[in-house]
Amino acid sequence: MKERDYPSQPSPIDLQLLTAKELADLLRTSTRAIYQMVQRDQVPGVIRLGRRRLLFDRAAVLRWINERRAPSLRGGTENCDEHKDPPL
Repeated sequence: MKERDYPSQPSPIDLQLLTAKELADLLRTSTRAIYQMVQRDQVPGVIRLGRRRLLFDRAAVLRWINERRAPSLRGGTENCDEHKDPPL
């Protein structure tokens, strides 16, 4: 069999995987919530090994978390219209 090149994906050696428990700890939720998120296609980096085993690509999950990070209410809000006092 010919080996395929996937330049945008890490090699299997570089790939760091999380279990459902580790992902739940990272997201500060339950493993049950993780499995529900997987069923609803709400979590990235899902790797299915057979019918019952799930692993998660750590890099994909961390990117997903950073994309959903809420803007800080500390500093930097002086240019945000919604945080300015209304005109008199």
